[in-house]
Amino acid sequence: MKWPQKNSEVLPRAVVHVCIENLYASIASRDRTDIRERPFVTGGEGTLVTSSNHLAAGLGIQKGMTISDALEIYPSLEVVPTDLEGGESASEAMFEAMRQFSHRVEESGLHRGFADLSRSDGYSITSYETVARELAIVIQRRIGLEVRLGLSLNRTLSAIACNAGAAGGVTMLPRRFIPLFLRRTSVSDIPGMATNQAARLRHVQICTAGELFAQSASRVQQLLGRSGVDLWKELQGEQVFQISQTTADASIFQSYTHGGDSPAGTSKKARSGSFVFPSWLDLNLAFSRWHPGARV
Repeated sequence: MKWPQKNSEVLPRAVVHVCIENLYASIASRDRTDIRERPFVTGGEGTLVTSSNHLAAGLGIQKGMTISDALEIYPSLEVVPTDLEGGESASEAMFEAMRQFSHRVEESGLHRGFADLSRSDGYSITSYETVARELAIVIQRRIGLEVRLGLSLNRTLSAIACNAGAAGGVTMLPRRFIPLFLRRTSVSDIPGMATNQAARLRHVQICTAGELFAQSASRVQQLLGRSGVDLWKELQGEQVFQISQTTADASIFQSYTHGGDSPAGTSKKARSGSFVFPSWLDLNLAFSRWHPGARV
């Protein structure tokens, strides 16, 4: 494969948020073909629902509900024991794959995490989108479960993109589409937004992330204090919340760098993780469902 030549158009940074949706229900669906087309939850007798498939969720059965309450809603509901070992195994495999693509990976939960794909020397190896899609393929092959990925300029925006996307897909949110995207996001759905903060915003008729985005910093400071300003800055595309850094070994990402079919063929620069991908590919397709006819 031939990599593109150096490109003057470079994004300042790119953060990907990876999520396995409904982890335990997804594992049960993967391992038990007999229940895939029936409403089911994972949990145990006399305990809480740990996960529900889309058919059960469509009946109003949600994580955290008691099994008895769930059975009252749908008496024929299938209850599958929670596979804790399977969940841990899938989680470990997901983060192992993420570390093969980035030196900075943060485990924010058993089923979700962040990876900083940013590189700094301006080389156009491939697009951020292409790398994110390859990451999704690698994870799905290893664990047999669909993952959702959100790709943007920072933690908050990548999480918003991920939450809005479909299972098995990559949703990109570049700077120019931020206002459009945020208009479709409730303030309650902003990662890191406290319940009392969201209530305060709705009280003054700020109901969407897009409306919060349009406020001045001083107004946000008055309403939400310093933590709110930090969230507001992230919505603007700034990077306030850093991704925790870990040390990665030779990786798939490194094989994308200078000429080697294996990590051993990479240069010292490649091993230091100092490369940058070019800007987004095919944004028109990526955002067609948000803004038909949009052009980059």
